[in-house]
Amino acid sequence: MTTFSAENVERYAKAVMGLVNLSVYLAAPRFAKTQSDLPDHEHILTHLDEYIECVERFGSSVNEDKRDIMHTVPFARSLRICFEACRPNEDFSDEVCLASRAFLRAFGIDEPVEGWDAFEGWADQ
Repeated sequence: MTTFSAENVERYAKAVMGLVNLSVYLAAPRFAKTQSDLPDHEHILTHLDEYIECVERFGSSVNEDKRDIMHTVPFARSLRICFEACRPNEDFSDEVCLASRAFLRAFGIDEPVEGWDAFEGWADQ
């Protein structure tokens, strides 16, 4: 069993929340186009790798609410494969959008009322 140091908990939290945030951008092309601070192609690939590694290493032990996050790993892997096939600095492919949406759905995040294609951000932004 993995021991949880403060660094491990921080790493896990950053990996999970970071990929959830990135996935919203990747799932919603209209929203992504309004953002000037999207990370570059390599950074996103690194983040996907970090998420997969952290969840595989810590996922079953971290979640106090007993929600199993391990089932999201295949969706993250699929997203990584789709994203890796994209060329840097190009619009995200339909496959990346669909894989991001599937990841978010697996994570428990529902599609916005207006749909991902029309999503432009949350009202409180």
